[in-house]
Amino acid sequence: MRIESPVRRRRRLSMTSLIDVIFLLLLFFMLSSTFSRFAEIPLGAAGAGGSGGNVPDIFATIAEDGVRINGEAAEPTVIAERLRALSEAGAKSATVLAREGATSQMLVDVLEKFRAAGIDVGLAR
Repeated sequence: MRIESPVRRRRRLSMTSLIDVIFLLLLFFMLSSTFSRFAEIPLGAAGAGGSGGNVPDIFATIAEDGVRINGEAAEPTVIAERLRALSEAGAKSATVLAREGATSQMLVDVLEKFRAAGIDVGLAR
């Protein structure tokens, strides 16, 4: 006695979903590489100086209440002008100290202003 079973046919593979997945992966990697390039901020470390070590020309402190340059409070609108004046007076290096309450955006803004003035920056802990 012979039992016949229905013949199963394979469905054709759809390439549309595979192409969609590849396109989404490509888009994700393109966007992530673009954003990672703009997120780089060059930082130097302020080293512990011995006798006769390099002393920075400028000491800036970033805190919750604002920015102080060489001990004097600096409004955000005049920081760039003060740094440009110090740079013209011969200042070439600076140490920046971020105190409690300082945000990362405040740090980035100040570092960009130092870079625009042509002053090398080291971070203190």
